[in-house]
Amino acid sequence: YLDHAGATVPSQTAIREFSETMCQSLFGNPHSQSRVSLATADRVQAVRTAVLAWLGTTERTYSVIFTANATAALKLAGECFPWQNDGSHFWYHDMAHTSLLGVRELALKAGAHTNDIPTNNPFHLFAYPAQCNYSGARFPLSWSTQIKQRASTKPCRRALQYLPKGPWWVLLDAASYLTTSTLNLNSDENSVDMVALSFYKVFGFPTGLGALIVHNRLAPYFQKSYFGGGTVTAAIASEPWQRYRSQLSDKFEDGTVNYGDIIALQHAMNRWQMLFSPAPRLAFHTAALSIYSLRRMAQELVHPTGQPLCTWYLDPALVQLATQPNLGDPAGLITLWLAHQGPILNFNLRRGDGNWIGYAEVAQLATLYRLAIRTGGACNPGAQEHWLQLTPGQIKSNLERGHVCWDDHDLVDNQPTGSVRISFGASSRFEDVDRWIRFLATQFLESSIDLTQSSQNLIAKPTINPATADIRLRGLAIFPIKSCHGMSIHPDKSWPVTEHGLMYDRAWSVIDARTHRAIGQKRYPRMCLVRPVVDTHTQTLKVSAPDHPDLRIGLSDHKSASEVADCRVCGDQTHSIRYLSERINDWFSSVMGFPCYLVRQLSPLQPDTNGYPSPTDIPDSLVGSTDPYSTPHRQPGRSFANESSYLLVSENSAAELGRWVRQRSDEALDIEPKFRANIVIGSESDLVPFAEDGWKAVMIGGQYYETVKPCKRCQMICIDQETGQISKEPFSTLSVHRNDQGKVNFGQHLRHV
Repeated sequence: YLDHAGATVPSQTAIREFSETMCQSLFGNPHSQSRVSLATADRVQAVRTAVLAWLGTTERTYSVIFTANATAALKLAGECFPWQNDGSHFWYHDMAHTSLLGVRELALKAGAHTNDIPTNNPFHLFAYPAQCNYSGARFPLSWSTQIKQRASTKPCRRALQYLPKGPWWVLLDAASYLTTSTLNLNSDENSVDMVALSFYKVFGFPTGLGALIVHNRLAPYFQKSYFGGGTVTAAIASEPWQRYRSQLSDKFEDGTVNYGDIIALQHAMNRWQMLFSPAPRLAFHTAALSIYSLRRMAQELVHPTGQPLCTWYLDPALVQLATQPNLGDPAGLITLWLAHQGPILNFNLRRGDGNWIGYAEVAQLATLYRLAIRTGGACNPGAQEHWLQLTPGQIKSNLERGHVCWDDHDLVDNQPTGSVRISFGASSRFEDVDRWIRFLATQFLESSIDLTQSSQNLIAKPTINPATADIRLRGLAIFPIKSCHGMSIHPDKSWPVTEHGLMYDRAWSVIDARTHRAIGQKRYPRMCLVRPVVDTHTQTLKVSAPDHPDLRIGLSDHKSASEVADCRVCGDQTHSIRYLSERINDWFSSVMGFPCYLVRQLSPLQPDTNGYPSPTDIPDSLVGSTDPYSTPHRQPGRSFANESSYLLVSENSAAELGRWVRQRSDEALDIEPKFRANIVIGSESDLVPFAEDGWKAVMIGGQYYETVKPCKRCQMICIDQETGQISKEPFSTLSVHRNDQGKVNFGQHLRHV
C-alpha cells in the first residue's frame, strides 16, 4: 500500500474498540438535555481538548470546529472571512491543493483582490499548505509570523515587498503535513490563525470528520451567513432576528455534530499515541523509507541506453543528496529531509529512448500487481503546472481535446498530463519498497534484448500474400449484454451482419441506478458470470447467473413496458430504451448487489426480411419528437460497444502471446477468450503472429471490412471469463512485448463497408 498521502491505514484494534464502545454504551443528541445526551456532549468536548493537546495548544487559545473533512474546513474559512469589497486581498501558494485554491472563488465573489495593490487597510488572507500533497515539498511554518511581522528573511523576501498594508490572517492547510508529522500551535515561530485538517489522513478513520482550528482572537470577526440548529441562543421566525452562541465551535457547527465519528476519533487517537509516541519516530521512519526508495529507484532503474527510468518532481538538491555514493551521516540526511520534504515521491517514467510512459499504463499494471498508488494530478493544479511545465493554454487545449481529471488520457502530444505518486505512512515497510521496485524493473526497465526485438514484436511482416493464404474464420461471437459473458455462434448457423455490428452484439447494457452509468467488468469482474443467450427461434434473451434462476426477456418486450432514458455509456451521454419491468431490473440488482436497470440500444434500423428483428425499434414516444434532447450524443444505431462495431483477433497471435507468457511465468492461460473478439481468424501454417497489424481490409464470406485501428488493451483482459478471477496475465506480458508509445495493442477494430 503506497498511497498514505491519500488515506493511511487504520488500526484494527482502534476499530474494534470503537465498535465495542458503540455496542455497550448509549449516546444521544448533544443538543438534548437528557443524561445520555449530556454525557455525549461531555465526551465530544473531551475529544476537542485532546485534538488541541495533540496540536500543542489549549481551548484558551484555539477552538475546534468539526467539519466533514479538510475541504469543508477550508470552505468554511473562506465563507467566514470578513472580506471587504475592493479592499481585501487573498494570497495563496501556487502549489496548494484544489480545495485551498477553491477559496479564491469565495474571495472573488466577495470582491477581494488577488495580488493587486490595495486601496485601504482591510483584513487580508494568506493561505498555504504546510506540505504539498503533490510533490511532498514542505514550506516553513514560520511564514505565518513573517507575513504578520513583514520580516525580510529569504523565503518571503520577494513576496513581502508587495505585501499590502493591513492586518493579515494566515490559513494553513495541514492535511498532508499531519499524516506523519506534528504541529505545535503554541510555538513562538508559528502564529497561524486557522488550520484545516482531515483526521482519516492521520489515523485512517473516521473518514467523515475534519476540523477547522481557529484562533480565538478571530471570534469577533468571523462572519456567518447561515445558521442551523444548535448555533443560536434565540431566533424569531416572524422577523429577521437571531443571536448566535458565543463559542466559535457552538456558533459554526450547524446542526447535530457528528458525535459518532468524534467518539471514533477518540479511539483512533488513543491507539495512535500508544503505537507511535513519541511522534518523531513516525516522521523518521517514513523519511528513511522515502530516501531508501528514492535512492534505489534512481540508482538501479536505468535503461541500457543510460536513460533513467524516473524523472523526479521534487527538489533536485534533495535527489542529489539522497543518491550520492556515500550517505555519510544518515541521521543528518533524514533531519534535513524532514525540514524540506514529506514522505511523498512524485515522478513520471521514461522509456529508453526518452519518450514518456503514461501514468495510466503504470496504474493499470500496478493494479494487477496488487500495488496501491496514486496517479494523475493529485488534485493540485499549481503543482502540475510547475512540475509538468503545463501552460494555461495547454491545459485548456487538453480539455477541448477530451482530457479531464480522473481519465486515462495520460499523454497529449507525447507530454504528460499527470504523474505517479507513492507515499509512505505508519504501516509502510521496506519490503513494500522492494516489491515496488521489482515491479518497475520487471514491467518498464528495458534490456538489450528488448531493444533488438521491440520493433519485431509491434508489427510482424507477413511472409506470404494474405490474399492467397489459407486463413480461416475460427470463431464468431456476440456479447449481447455489454461486459457480460459472450455467446458463441455455432459454425453451422448464419448470423446477420449490420452496419453497426453483428446482430444483437452489445445491444443491451446494465446501468447503475445510482449514477445512471453503464457498469463494466473492469470494476465489477463478476459480470463475466452473467451469461446471455439470444434465441432467435423463440425470440427471447435468456440470461443466467450463479445462484439465480434464469431470466427470460422477449426480444420485443421493450416496445411496451419501457421508456426512453438518458444514460452514460463509455463516457458518452446517450438515449436508450429503459426496461420498466421490476422482474427484469430486480434480477440484475440481485446479481450485482446494488440497484441496476437494463437498457437496450436505440436504433433507427427497421426489421429485416430474414426473421430477425432489428436491434431495437424506435418507441412511439420518440417518433416525431421535437424535444431538443431526443438526439443522442452517440451516433444513432450504434451499439454499446466501446469503440467499433467489430473486433478481430488472430489465433496465431494469441498463441504467440501464450508463448511469451509461459516464458515469464508458470501461469497456464486460455488466452484467446480474454480478448472478447467478435471475429477470430487462424491458419495452420500461412498466418504469422500479428500479421493483421499490417492489413488495411479483410474479406470474409463476401463481406468487406476496413481496418479502423488497433485495439488498445487494458487490465480487463486479465479477467478469467469463466470464473471472474483476476491475474497479472496476459496484460503484464503484453505490455512488455506490444507496447507502442504507451498503447498496449492486440487485435484490430473493423468497420463493415
